[in-house]
Amino acid sequence: MTFNNTVQAMTSNGQRTDPGGWNNLNRSLHDITGGAAGEKYKGCGEQAIVLQSALGFQSYDDSWTFTRNGGVLTWKPGDSTPSMSHWWITGKSSNPSDPVLTLDPWSDNGKTKKNNFTYRKRDSILTSYSYIGVDAP
Repeated sequence: MTFNNTVQAMTSNGQRTDPGGWNNLNRSLHDITGGAAGEKYKGCGEQAIVLQSALGFQSYDDSWTFTRNGGVLTWKPGDSTPSMSHWWITGKSSNPSDPVLTLDPWSDNGKTKKNNFTYRKRDSILTSYSYIGVDAP
């Protein structure tokens, strides 16, 4: 599984939806009403765990470590204001020439950071990291 495959599979299986705010509203309604309204979508932390597991069982050219990051009153990747709570995955390679990956399945956003410059999911540099599925659609 790759980032894109994992996010698409969770969406197809009814485990998540876009955008993330709509996902959370439906999950909250489901929880509050005991399932009478809304959908039981996975929250950002649950989606991050699924992605971390999927990526951790793959073989790559280099050794990659995928860590779940976030918490309460934390900054979402790319946001300038803190979130009440958010979780995402950071991927780091044993190869120093590989960029650090920030993979956020809740917002369906993957990006890399190299030399203090951030490349987002749909930028061309990410096509070279298609082996973990953070590639342009």
